[in-house]
Amino acid sequence: MKRLSFLALAAVAQFALADVFSDAKHYFVFEEDLNGDGLLQADEVRDLRHWGTRDSYTHTAQASNIVGNDLQPNGPTWVETKVAQPGRGLAYTGTALRFTVDNRAQTDLDDSGMVKTNSCTAGFQFDNASITGTVTVLMRCRMDSFNSFDAYNDHAWLVNNGENWATAAGSNFGFKPNSQTGANSTKGYPSVYFGRSELCSDISVTTNVWYDIGIVLKDTGDGGAEAFYAVHDEGLDQVYTAAPAGLRKPQNFRFFSKRLEAGRGAFTNETKHITTLTIGAEKIGYRGYRAANKGFAGDVQRIVMWDRALSSNELVEAICQPAPSIRLGIEDGSAGEFGVRSDITETYTAQVPELPLHRMPSSVDAANPDLDLNVKLKGDHYKLGQILRVKAAAGASGTTWLRPTVNGRALEAKALQPGRDAEWFVKKDFLQSGVNALKLTRLSSSTASSLAFDVIELTGSWVLGTDNSNNGEFSVENCTVTPCVHYVGNWNFANMQRGIPSSYPKLTLRFFVPERFARRHNFVFRGRAISQGASDADRWVTDKGVKKNQYPFMIHANGEKIWETSGIPNGTSYSVTIPAGTFVPGWNEIVIENPAKGYTFVDETSGKSIWNACWICFDHHTLEIQPIPNGTMILMR
Repeated sequence: MKRLSFLALAAVAQFALADVFSDAKHYFVFEEDLNGDGLLQADEVRDLRHWGTRDSYTHTAQASNIVGNDLQPNGPTWVETKVAQPGRGLAYTGTALRFTVDNRAQTDLDDSGMVKTNSCTAGFQFDNASITGTVTVLMRCRMDSFNSFDAYNDHAWLVNNGENWATAAGSNFGFKPNSQTGANSTKGYPSVYFGRSELCSDISVTTNVWYDIGIVLKDTGDGGAEAFYAVHDEGLDQVYTAAPAGLRKPQNFRFFSKRLEAGRGAFTNETKHITTLTIGAEKIGYRGYRAANKGFAGDVQRIVMWDRALSSNELVEAICQPAPSIRLGIEDGSAGEFGVRSDITETYTAQVPELPLHRMPSSVDAANPDLDLNVKLKGDHYKLGQILRVKAAAGASGTTWLRPTVNGRALEAKALQPGRDAEWFVKKDFLQSGVNALKLTRLSSSTASSLAFDVIELTGSWVLGTDNSNNGEFSVENCTVTPCVHYVGNWNFANMQRGIPSSYPKLTLRFFVPERFARRHNFVFRGRAISQGASDADRWVTDKGVKKNQYPFMIHANGEKIWETSGIPNGTSYSVTIPAGTFVPGWNEIVIENPAKGYTFVDETSGKSIWNACWICFDHHTLEIQPIPNGTMILMR
């Protein structure tokens, strides 16, 4: 593939690729039972966009009191769960909110003589917090069951965005069972309801499985609407489906889109939108007919909402954006998700995942010039050079000189201004296994009175597996489809293919690269070939120049061959430089390929040629970012 020549200067101003979450209107992560009683309290869930102080909100999205009743007096509960990463993207703590619906027998009658269900969901509300019109909702959840008893009560609504039947305003997001079997339904469909109309996907989801689900409800401007769904679950590692138009590369996703024709009045009453966001049900504390048991039963880890329609690429990025070594903050120009310094009394420890963010001070100033962080790196990430990036939040004018220190090793001081960022290359010699001490110090020469943090990240390099001449952590022997794809960011190495056998000759590693790294940095891709072989290999010698247990393979980056070998002995490491500009902003692929479907060997006894399959296994796969070289770099192709 021919690439246009370009000139890259090491000292140019940094490119910026907006984080897909940068303009999210609401960002809820159900991360922490603040008082440790196991019950959801009104003040325990806040919008990460604007956390506020320890004792009060600074945002209009205020949580109401939890609504319960005699069946569920305490509302949703906090539960410990696994760290779910259905889309192999950003992980959160192993904590979730559990919603339940009490399905008691329907024996009572209401005042009009209709059967009244005793079911009720105890959810919660945010006042002044819903979105009018076009909306995108991202949900990470796991359903226990559906709760319907009849054809009218056949949904499990998770997000009520101001929906009101009487005025045909607002929208509901959740699930519809695929049959009228009520609580016995084990499969269903993501669904969105609005304006007395419904657009339901044809994507089947299963109870007791974690999903990342993105739903776009778009006002088409002509009285119609369309819905777009992107779904990824924890069982989709080896599912390779076609992507909608506009995606740079196919992803391991299920996609669906559907249009409601104009004239149906879907968005005609959005001006009557009720500004209340309800989580967990269509209505809470309601025990009348039809709406009472349309609540969600299961666990929820996060809900993110935008007041615009995300593109297909953006939905994929939001679901699959890989976790850096350390990522603190939402890149939105604000420090609102961090705590007010006067609330923080201890050094912030960033574990993996890196929540709760509100425990970290939001700024440094003359009186408090140091931000002390204890950060724990994933696996072997301490063996890799990393880019430390600090972005300042928007705010007052002036310059802050900031000097990072990593495990007592000081880096150079750099100037930051509001809304701008700075990068430092952290040598692997500065890092250590386990917890690392990171200090950010404001120098007295600063002209700005304080510096508020938008985002802090240690990123740019990753490693799959352990560099120990053994691939026991990878357990998949043969992919069920071709190509065999693994998302970097899925730290469950048990889902990783061990090697490339003749029957499945390609291993694809898919990962996300920000524009600032793709354009400016070189990378080095490393690995080690181990345990190569063929059936009864010791009995054969080749007649095609292939040595015993040394088989050719090649490495491609985004479809371009960057390295190949005619074969290397077991235990041999390789290191391949990938120059700046090879990767593109967004999703990228490295493919390791066995070019042959097998080889013809000669029986040493009979002299007959016999075809035989072969395999090449790998110890680890490592991509390490390189520091920007001094001076001017010219790359021409």
